[in-house]
Amino acid sequence: MRRYNKGNCRRRRRRAAEAPQEEAGELTEEEQAELLRGAHVSISDGASLVSIGNHAVLRAWRKRCPELHALWDGDAPVTAWAGVTFGEAGGADAERERVVKIALEEVGLTGEVPAALGGLSELKELILSGNQIERMPAKLGGLTGLTGLWLDGNQLSSVPAELGGLSMLRGLYLGDNLLTSVPAELGCLAELEVLTLNDNQLASVPAAFGGLTALTELHLDGNQLKSVPASLGGLTALTVLYLGRNQLTRVPAELGGLTALTVLYLNDNQLTSVPAELGGLTALTCLELGENQLTRVPSEIGNLTALQGLYLYNNQLVSVPVTLGGLTALTVLHLDENRLTSVPAELGALTSLTALHLNKNRLTSVPVQLGRLFALKEFRLDENQLTRLPLELGQLSTLTVLHLDGNQLTSVPAEWEQGGALEQSSCRIQWFI
Repeated sequence: MRRYNKGNCRRRRRRAAEAPQEEAGELTEEEQAELLRGAHVSISDGASLVSIGNHAVLRAWRKRCPELHALWDGDAPVTAWAGVTFGEAGGADAERERVVKIALEEVGLTGEVPAALGGLSELKELILSGNQIERMPAKLGGLTGLTGLWLDGNQLSSVPAELGGLSMLRGLYLGDNLLTSVPAELGCLAELEVLTLNDNQLASVPAAFGGLTALTELHLDGNQLKSVPASLGGLTALTVLYLGRNQLTRVPAELGGLTALTVLYLNDNQLTSVPAELGGLTALTCLELGENQLTRVPSEIGNLTALQGLYLYNNQLVSVPVTLGGLTALTVLHLDENRLTSVPAELGALTSLTALHLNKNRLTSVPVQLGRLFALKEFRLDENQLTRLPLELGQLSTLTVLHLDGNQLTSVPAEWEQGGALEQSSCRIQWFI
């Protein structure tokens, strides 16, 4: 596996800095002079030129952005503007006048964000979610103190490579945009913990993302990915990985090295198999593999002893491994909409199971051992080829919903309704011939 070190990141940042940039929103000298005159702050008030610059930047943004006119009163002090927070570090006037947070979610911002925002040297959080912004300036890469950048829900078709220079950034939210690619320089964000790129138009992910060693959450669902780089297997701090709703045809075996992973979504892809190495994800609590083309499940999945939810619905499975019976922490198991003609008797050992979906298969019988699932509340067996049911299912005293319709049953065991456990639990049995 290729290693991504600090030297690689320095070279990427240098190339990005040397590339010619045409910035939107730069202030002309005349505009700067005009804004300084109307900044509502004077040197005699004890404020520094830096603080006046912060005011000037925001007034320039208001002047150029009609959507801000109603939100920000031009006659009011900038410190009273909605969505703008000023810092108080050290208690000095100059510090209080520096912008540390801008939160402008869903206020109708359009077009470009001014490059002058890159001059807000103390900015920690920039929240611009849910607008119609189309372009972000490269100069935002100079906000080296920024810890959170929310740009999700806009109309961005690209992001500047200079964002890779945000050395303190812990959260970068780029979901629900129009991105077709992202710069490899983002792989240099050594402090990044959360990266959302869901619901874009990405066809690939930079291998350099393998260098995001602090990352705990990676959202790549809802794109056009046919593969992901094996280097993602080096994200040893990762706990949540969303890869659903893509076009994946394979999963790199290296993902089996993500030993801290607790949630893995691979649903709605084109997978026909998953690597046995996923059995090494021993911290995993949720594995979502529904809506694929799986014909088999590796027996190593039975090693995932922390697993609580296993979703294998709408695949092409003709069998499931007996090792699933070892998943004793499992509470939800969805095997519906497959081609199963039977299920292992070992599933009867899943004593924590509360929901079991076996509907829309080709089952002709049900193991009597399933009568031991004493925590089960919802059991779906509808739309199979069952002609009879084991009496033992009548022992499921916690069962509240039992779907049996769409089979070849002519009756259900009379013992179920004669003072048995199902009657006492007021179980709703849905069935018809």
